[in-house]
Amino acid sequence: MNATTTDAGTTRTWCIVAALLWLAVLVLLFVNCGSNPNFWFDESGQFWMSRGQTHFMPPLTPDGTLADVLQANRTANSDPGGFTVLLHWWLAGGSAPAWLRTLPFLFFVATMAAFAALARLWTGNRGLALAAGLVPAAVPLLTRFAFELRAYSMEACGVAVVLLLLYHVGRRPTVAGYLGLGCVAALFLTSRYSLICTLAAAAVVVWWQNAQRPLRQRAAFLAAYGIPVAAACLGIYLVTLGHPLAHQKPEPPDYVQLYILHGKSLGEIAEIFGKGLASTYLGSVLFGATWLWCRLRRDEESGYRLFTPLFIMVLLVNAAFALLSFAGKYPWCPQLRWGISLDLLAAAGMFPTVLMLWKGSALRRQVSVGLISLVVTVAAGAGALAVSATTRLDSDDHIYANLMALGPEKLAGRRVFVEITAQPSVRYLFEYGPLKQYADGIYPRNFQFEVPANMNTAGLPIDYFLSPGTIRKSEFSR
Repeated sequence: MNATTTDAGTTRTWCIVAALLWLAVLVLLFVNCGSNPNFWFDESGQFWMSRGQTHFMPPLTPDGTLADVLQANRTANSDPGGFTVLLHWWLAGGSAPAWLRTLPFLFFVATMAAFAALARLWTGNRGLALAAGLVPAAVPLLTRFAFELRAYSMEACGVAVVLLLLYHVGRRPTVAGYLGLGCVAALFLTSRYSLICTLAAAAVVVWWQNAQRPLRQRAAFLAAYGIPVAAACLGIYLVTLGHPLAHQKPEPPDYVQLYILHGKSLGEIAEIFGKGLASTYLGSVLFGATWLWCRLRRDEESGYRLFTPLFIMVLLVNAAFALLSFAGKYPWCPQLRWGISLDLLAAAGMFPTVLMLWKGSALRRQVSVGLISLVVTVAAGAGALAVSATTRLDSDDHIYANLMALGPEKLAGRRVFVEITAQPSVRYLFEYGPLKQYADGIYPRNFQFEVPANMNTAGLPIDYFLSPGTIRKSEFSR
């Protein structure tokens, strides 16, 4: 595909506009979510695992070693543990909410950068590239999990980076290039198990990219990519699922059964797919339909061949998720966090869809690149601004807000019963978080935790009951 060019002045203008939109979007997102101290159960549990502990250990338990971190992850987590280890090192910089949430946010920013780099490879136009980089910020699921202290933004970033490197290495294939791609893919595989679907699809793309080369060379390229990924799979298995002290199970937990296609009636399956299509996932459908339409018409001007790797990825990853769900192994829900890879690929298909429709129609002769840049920048910018302005870390966990509304100082001389699902968050808030300043003389002495491994068993009257969503006064409160 020939590089799309505009005059230097127009390009510079759209680069400045897009860069300002980037700044506005990132600032809005961080202001809305970046310092939120209400870590819900999974997030606070992630914090403790990265300190070498599990969710329900006694208050003031000393931090563990890296070996303890790995054991905590295989005991209390459902992910391979790469994010857990990364957070363990990140904690050297502090434990404030804003610092903790910056780690997943950096993966989101890297995802935006990968989108921009992809668009630059596709078009050669910096203004269009920066505008395309705004697309992830216009996707609510991606912005919502840009700050969650879990591995979801790392997984989404992994999909984007692997896709970018497939295109980059595929331009001038070398063994070293595919080896580098495999090593990067292997690192991201430690984020979440579901990323294996993307990496398997990428292997097919590697083989397809080199279809015209001798078989021995194709095999060498595929091996260069596949060996690091296979090594990562083996290492992850030995450290997690296959470890004798592991508690992780390959079966999906009960709370995702609503989105498991196995055993569902046709009506229920249609309902699940309908919910998915009502989300950003529709972008994959539109991209796939547009690519097939151009392919069937043999419309070379549309440039559809450039997007064949993306089409293969979208097709195979979606097929893998659907097959796993029909087998009862994984939920199919692109609108929810477990389907964030599908959501990312749907977002990746939006810009190519616009390009194919523009280049493959009479609009190409009637609409200049400058006007297309305007349309893409306005559409992506408006969507990104709207989503970033309304993104919130909404959950049922309001422990910090409720305690501040009550007044932490009022807990002096009072006993607080902490329900099991609130325990890891309460421990974080008083031991490392923003309530640490109120802990003296109050925590943990006045707290009775529901889990038996608890320091307060005196049987004294309870003044307050604390759950993730509420704090209520006991009828026996003094």
